[in-house]
Amino acid sequence: MVLALLLSILPSLSGPSLYTRFQKKIMKQVALLFEGEVTLHKDPHLNASRSSRPVELLLIETSGGSQVGYLILSEAPSKVEKFSYMVIFNQNGVILAVSILQYRENYGGEISSKRFLRQFVGKTNGKQMSLNQDIDGISGATISAMSITRAIREDSEWIMKYTKHD
Repeated sequence: MVLALLLSILPSLSGPSLYTRFQKKIMKQVALLFEGEVTLHKDPHLNASRSSRPVELLLIETSGGSQVGYLILSEAPSKVEKFSYMVIFNQNGVILAVSILQYRENYGGEISSKRFLRQFVGKTNGKQMSLNQDIDGISGATISAMSITRAIREDSEWIMKYTKHD
């Protein structure tokens, strides 16, 4: 499987973009979800600044130009530091995968577990994403679990508006 990625697609805002910093990890996750050659590129018509969190949005397309999904890269707060994460959506805005790219705190890193993050897969439009109701929380990682749940819910709602699937 070959992934063709354009390296100059994301502007540097305050240092390297999340895409640049975590390119290898991102490529590995995308390769697991999409068969064949895919290209990640920024939508030139998109202004991905929204709310208080900067967001990098990449379109995922096949080599033939068919769009197969979206990739959101962002950061969310934990107790003191921020952690970096990604969410991969299909073309209809359904979450296919969530991954913590970098967790910077001593406590709360349990949100990086596949078991916790798998709870978001299949959800769309911010629905059924309430911590301790739809998403099981993690003892000892309450702040981080609340933060990632809120961030993914916002991203999911936003991607539906962006793709006009409301």
